[in-house]
Amino acid sequence: MIDGACGDAQFTAAAIGSAPVRELLTRVELREDPEFTARWPQVAGGAVELELRNGQTLSQRCPYPPGHPGLRLTEDELAAKFHDYADPVLGRPAARALRDAVLDLDACADIGELTPLLGPQ
Repeated sequence: MIDGACGDAQFTAAAIGSAPVRELLTRVELREDPEFTARWPQVAGGAVELELRNGQTLSQRCPYPPGHPGLRLTEDELAAKFHDYADPVLGRPAARALRDAVLDLDACADIGELTPLLGPQ
């Protein structure tokens, strides 16, 4: 909620221990949703309900996490997720080369040509 993202960066010790996250956690109540539990593992999502200061309640249910076959990522979302993980390891240009090679895998005559792209240059 704070970063607008849910990835590795949000689960570091520093991020979890930050003042804004600690303060937010004092206002969060975690509860089991019997409907989701009963439908596990076909449904692996969650729900959120916000009680606003003015008394209004907002809620949203998401039975499938992004990337699940029931809620597929768009090509742009998939590319962004790939680069979030690959760029820090390979560097942006090498990650882009690997992604391009995988997307054009049908044209690859020798899978061995892909191997050098799998590690830092």
